[in-house]
Amino acid sequence: MSRRMVFGIVSLPCGGSTGWFARLRSGGLSAWCAVRVGWISLALATISWAEPFRYVENFEQRDPVRFWTTNGTYEVHYKGLTDEEAHGGRRAFKLDVTLNKGSYLYWQVPVRAPAEGRLRFSAWIKIVTLSPGASVGLGANYVFPPTRHSGCGPFETFRKTTDWVAVTGDLAQEAIRRADRVARRYVDGATGENVGLWVDRWSIFIFGRPGQRIVLYVDDVTIEGDVPNAIDYRRVARDRFQPVRERLLRKLAVQRRTLDRLAGELAGYRRRRRLLAIAERMLQYSERTVDEARALMDRLQRTGYGSPNEVAGLRQRIDLLAQVLPNLKRLAASGEGRSCIVFVSRPITNARIPPNSFPIPGRIDNELSVVACPGEYEPATFTVLAIEKVRALCVEVEPLRGTAGELPP
Repeated sequence: MSRRMVFGIVSLPCGGSTGWFARLRSGGLSAWCAVRVGWISLALATISWAEPFRYVENFEQRDPVRFWTTNGTYEVHYKGLTDEEAHGGRRAFKLDVTLNKGSYLYWQVPVRAPAEGRLRFSAWIKIVTLSPGASVGLGANYVFPPTRHSGCGPFETFRKTTDWVAVTGDLAQEAIRRADRVARRYVDGATGENVGLWVDRWSIFIFGRPGQRIVLYVDDVTIEGDVPNAIDYRRVARDRFQPVRERLLRKLAVQRRTLDRLAGELAGYRRRRRLLAIAERMLQYSERTVDEARALMDRLQRTGYGSPNEVAGLRQRIDLLAQVLPNLKRLAASGEGRSCIVFVSRPITNARIPPNSFPIPGRIDNELSVVACPGEYEPATFTVLAIEKVRALCVEVEPLRGTAGELPP
């Protein structure tokens, strides 16, 4: 069996960690370079040899096509092999369906291979019935380990009936394009360069509206090329993802120490015999937030990655706890007798504070401090929380007083 090297990583350390990194993808070279002052030595980090891969389905003997997914319901009038039409040989695959509900219907044939190096898809399709507004395409699904994320789509969509038409696509090129978009959106701190690229099925993609009917034939599906050895490639993919994992674990270690400290301070308020009702409510919310933050930390620690929303949500929970503790201290020291509480927030913030917000972001204070000069000032953002039933609220603006005098409102 012939073997040809199409994949490699070359590392030129500059004083320790990798400084030069080059990867060969689909015959094209993409290089990332970083140079430090110091010595440079050349080291061959990883070599993975490509192996020929070839998959062919001519639909002469069996029907491998299986339902994949839909967002509605459908009716199958015919699905299977037929000799009504054929591009090559005597038979082809025929699918005759009507969408009853929903807007998409996908069919699949499992095929698994590394989608890196040189890997191309080719097939033939003939569409004999296609309702106006509906569309059909052939394509693939790609998975990006070690994450559980994936991406799929057709190489080309057809909106009109056709005679036999060839559909071709570069699976390796499409995989990295989709991986980059998916990784940036769903894996904090990652790009397509940090994940493995695999194709795990080719697919028939149908889009339309309820009541639309589609009749099509597919024949002579081929996936072939030269791809990395599967066992070696799994190791390479793990190594690519390691910087993302290590960066997250370092961040989690710092946040866990902060959370443990805040949780310990909260425990001190729990031992108090009596708290204001608003303080008790704030304490209960904080205790739930600690539990939620720890559960999220544990899950991120196990998986080794999280989405940008998850990582930001963890940081927001800890920031909120850091705000709550000084407020609890102030409430505990003030005692009874308050009719309302004023929370002072950052002058400019993206946080929306609707009437039912709790806890309210900001510090409890009796004064508002702003920076200003004649003709120019920063805004003040504050929220008033009623302890007792309030029938009316009056806010008066007085001159701004400072060491240089007063500024009129």
